[in-house]
Amino acid sequence: MGFEPIAVVGRGCVLPDALDPDTFWDNVAARRCSLSAVPEERWRLPHRWALGTVDDHRDRTWTDIGGYVRGFEAVFDPSGLLVDPERILTLDPLFHWVLYGARQALGESGYEGPRERAGLVLGNLCYPTSTGSAYAEHVWLSAQEPHVRDALLTGARRARPDARNRFS
Repeated sequence: MGFEPIAVVGRGCVLPDALDPDTFWDNVAARRCSLSAVPEERWRLPHRWALGTVDDHRDRTWTDIGGYVRGFEAVFDPSGLLVDPERILTLDPLFHWVLYGARQALGESGYEGPRERAGLVLGNLCYPTSTGSAYAEHVWLSAQEPHVRDALLTGARRARPDARNRFS
């Protein structure tokens, strides 16, 4: 079996404490740990209700430490793509990260737009996403008895999140 040679001509990434490959490698070289406590706005319930212990974690988590991407909103520009920016902004940030990373890789390669013989390698360890969770919650609550559904689906939660957010 033969293999055609390949060339990596561009890189991009969105990681905790590194919104570009050079910053990521600087963090690795400096042995920097990018784990932190969950951002305050990430969970929709008080931390004391979400946190259990290693032995008592049923329907809870036993840690709030993770790798959380911060500051991405300040660098992401949804314009200049083949999809309307307003539509892109309805999608889970995970989609934004893919677009951002792909744009970085293309920029680093020196090419613009799609290439006939090009590929993209993606990795994702982002579960559950907050938008994906909101979508699942809306579907579940919508199927409840009207008095329960109407009591819990209030305000901004009443609008169904973009169904494409179920794919990550």
